[in-house]
Amino acid sequence: SIKPHTHTHSITGLNAGTLVAFFVIVGDLIPPLVVMWAPHFFSPDTSYSSVRVVVLVVLGVCVAFPLSLIRDVKNMSAVSLLSLVSYPILILRLLLLMLKTDYAGTTVALWNWNGIIPCLPIFLLAYTCHTQLFGIHGTLQDPSVHKMTTVINRSLTSVGVVYALVAIFGYLSFCNVEVRGDILANLPSDYFSTLTRVGFATSVLVTFPLLVFPCRNCIHSLLFSKAQVDVSFPEPIPQGKFVLITSALVGGALLVAIYIPNVELVLALMGSTMGVLISFVCPGFMFVAAAQHSVVQHSPTSHVTRAKVRLTMQGQL
Repeated sequence: SIKPHTHTHSITGLNAGTLVAFFVIVGDLIPPLVVMWAPHFFSPDTSYSSVRVVVLVVLGVCVAFPLSLIRDVKNMSAVSLLSLVSYPILILRLLLLMLKTDYAGTTVALWNWNGIIPCLPIFLLAYTCHTQLFGIHGTLQDPSVHKMTTVINRSLTSVGVVYALVAIFGYLSFCNVEVRGDILANLPSDYFSTLTRVGFATSVLVTFPLLVFPCRNCIHSLLFSKAQVDVSFPEPIPQGKFVLITSALVGGALLVAIYIPNVELVLALMGSTMGVLISFVCPGFMFVAAAQHSVVQHSPTSHVTRAKVRLTMQGQL
């Protein structure tokens, strides 16, 4: 059996790690723009790492932290909708780059096994979006099963289309050069690319409350609540503890992002640990535990045992 709070620890670790990844992405996008727009604020001897630290601290304290103090994520709906504009801008930018790419002497490989093992943990993060369902459920005026199903289907379809287009156009645009962990860092320095970077940085910053919300509730339930953890209907958090937990989350993620500047490393660590637990191990054991109480009397015990083995092997793989 699985311990009662294992899934809660996993959700906390996943969201905290994603906060770190978001800070790393902001650290990749904004510092070059700051140096370009305000060069007089930095001396010629100032290193890029110093600029990155200053930018991350300013954005963390002045933007990410105040947004994370919002208790009701409904207030972020308009800003979040505006941030979605950055995705079609990125797709259009990659399409234009693809059309300008010279493929003379270039072999376009439809499939390449090199790097599949390091990238696999990042792929696993695509299966962890269900941790945000409770936050979305709380923002709907009519949170019926039909409404939630419609929202999920449309969201996954939209994300799948964006993933596919970015993957295809991105590969064909940069097949002649080394692609960095953050594909936005490969964009050339022009007005269109600058607009794309600013839009994505804004999108990442306004998404902070959506990640802090479940993580903060889990931490409060684990540390200060004696009742069973319920992330769908969490108990109200007192203002003092609310600010304390939020400060610890944002500040801790900021410090880790300063010392680990590689977003692919952060995402790989999250995918190979918390992502596996949330997506495969915990759901599998929860299903087996439920089956033992409701179905086991109608099914041979060996079926449940084989299910345990399959789910455990899948999670370990």
